[in-house]
Amino acid sequence: MNLREYIKENYQNSVRNSLKKEQIKMPYPYTAPCVKGLFDDLFYWDTYFINKGLLIDNYIELAKNNILDMSFLIKKYGYMPNSANYGLLNRSQVPLFSMMCDDFFEKTKDLEFVQSILPSMKMEFDFWLEKRTFKNGMFHYGNNATDEFKTEFASEFKKRVLLSDENRSDLEIGDNALAECESGWDFSPRFNHRALDFAPIDLNSIMYKNAMIIDKFNTLLNIKEDKYLFIADKIKNFILTKMIKDDIYYDFDVVNNKYSSAVSCASFLVFALGIDDNLERFRKNYKLLNFEYGIAATVPYKSENRYQWAYPNIWAPLVTFAFMAAINIKDFDSATKIATSYVLLIEKEYGKNNALWEKYDAVCGSKSKVNEYQETEMLGWSAGTYVLLEEYLRHGKEN
Repeated sequence: MNLREYIKENYQNSVRNSLKKEQIKMPYPYTAPCVKGLFDDLFYWDTYFINKGLLIDNYIELAKNNILDMSFLIKKYGYMPNSANYGLLNRSQVPLFSMMCDDFFEKTKDLEFVQSILPSMKMEFDFWLEKRTFKNGMFHYGNNATDEFKTEFASEFKKRVLLSDENRSDLEIGDNALAECESGWDFSPRFNHRALDFAPIDLNSIMYKNAMIIDKFNTLLNIKEDKYLFIADKIKNFILTKMIKDDIYYDFDVVNNKYSSAVSCASFLVFALGIDDNLERFRKNYKLLNFEYGIAATVPYKSENRYQWAYPNIWAPLVTFAFMAAINIKDFDSATKIATSYVLLIEKEYGKNNALWEKYDAVCGSKSKVNEYQETEMLGWSAGTYVLLEEYLRHGKEN
C-alpha cells in the first residue's frame, strides 16, 4: 500500500481510551501520536497536526473527540497540560487549542460547537495571560513544577543535552529546562538554557492568532469583548519592532534586552499567522533554513551540547508552519518546494521499512541521527503534515 493508504488504515490503530493508571481518564477516545511505542497519551501540540490530517481525510468525529478531550482538561485544570498524564501536569505546551478549534470550524462551519468550546478557549488564553507574561505583556514559557521536581529534572536535562559546565544551581537549570519543555522544542539552542528569560517568537505569534480567533468567534456569536484585539495589537507591535533584526525574526531575551543567537523555524510563525506579509523577508528566513532534503529546525550552530530540535533535524510541525507561512503570503512557489521536499523524503524513508518517524535529517535525507532519546516510530504529526502537503501537491492552491 502507498503511504496515504497506510496512514488512513492506521488512524484507528492510534485511537486510545486512557486505560493506564498514570493516564487521566478522558471522556472521549483520543488519537495518540504513536500507533505503538513511546507516546501513548493525548499529547497537546502533537494533536494540532494530527487533527489537520484527520480533517483533510474526513475523520471528523476523531478530530472532534480530540478537541472535546482538550476542552475537558482545560476546564478541569485551568490549562491544557503537556499531555493527559498525571506525570505531565506540571506544564502546558504550545497553546494551539484555539487554532485547532478554528480549523474544525473552517471544515465544518459548526458554530454551535464553537459556542460550546469558546469558554475553554478563553480559559486557556487567560491562563497564559495571567501565568506566562512579562511585565511588558509579552508571553513566555514556564512550568508549574515543585522545586524538588525541578532539581531532579536538571539531571535528566544535563544527560539529554550533554551539559557539563554550568555555574547555576540544579533548581535554576531544571526550572528553565521545564520551561523549554513547555515550548515543545526540548531541546534547542534557541534559549541558551534560559527559556524563562525569553519572549519566544512562536509563542507570541500563536497568542496573537489565538486572540484574533477568539475575537472572530465573539463576533460570530454577537459577544462584545475588546480585550482580545487590544492584546493582539500589542503583541503585533512588539514583534514587528523588537523581535526583528536584519529582516530575520528572533526570540527576544526580555531580561537582558537582546536577541537570541539562534535563527530558527520559529520565525515562520510570524508569516504563517498574519503578523507580517512581506515576501522578501519570508524568503530570507526560508533561504537560511532550507537544506538539501528540507527545512531544518535551526541554522547550523556551534556547541558542545546535543540538541534534537536543531540542525540538521527536520520536524514535521516546523515544516507545517513553514508551509503555512508560504501559503499565507501567497508564495506558492516556495510552498510547492517545501511540500515536495517533505513528501519525497517521507515517501523514500517509508519505502525502506513501511514506517513513519518522529523526525528526519535535512542533510543526509534519512530518519534523524541526532536524538536525545530512542528514535520513535510515529504516525502523529508526521502523518498529519504528510497528508496536508501531499493533498496540496495533488490539488494545488485552489484546494
